[in-house]
Amino acid sequence: NRSSDLTIEAALSFEKMSFRDLFTVEEILKSKKGSLIGKYFNYCLQTNRIDVNVDLAGVKLKEGVEFDFHHLIPKSTKKNESKWKREEYDSIANQRLLNSTFNQQIIGNKKFHAYMSELEANIGEEKFKEITTKNLIPLDWKNMEDYEILKEMAALLTEALNKTL
Repeated sequence: NRSSDLTIEAALSFEKMSFRDLFTVEEILKSKKGSLIGKYFNYCLQTNRIDVNVDLAGVKLKEGVEFDFHHLIPKSTKKNESKWKREEYDSIANQRLLNSTFNQQIIGNKKFHAYMSELEANIGEEKFKEITTKNLIPLDWKNMEDYEILKEMAALLTEALNKTL
């Protein structure tokens, strides 16, 4: 749940983060959602410091609708690839807020390229481009391997978080 990680104490720590050095791509790739940087990412979403107001299905992120962080590149599709480190797979770079029903029915165990192509066909190119941009997914994902997509999502997230500092 989006609001469960935010406490007054955490919010005060996040305000102090504005005095720290900028985030790096390497830090983002090592940060899980429960880490301080992960919680800061969640805080930025909740306070609209990062404007991701729709999930991948185009569902508006609003009160009363249950959204959780889910992996964009499913773990089951990466089991036999040696270049993937567990910390990178579980990093906030590979997670976005998604409606749980959408995650189970559309994504499931499908490969990233398969479900993204299906999603684009269902909602149209322009709307899809808007949604992927807001969710910090590279627009040229079709021409990239999953690991390259992860690295680019980390770079886009790093840039977005650094703008909040």
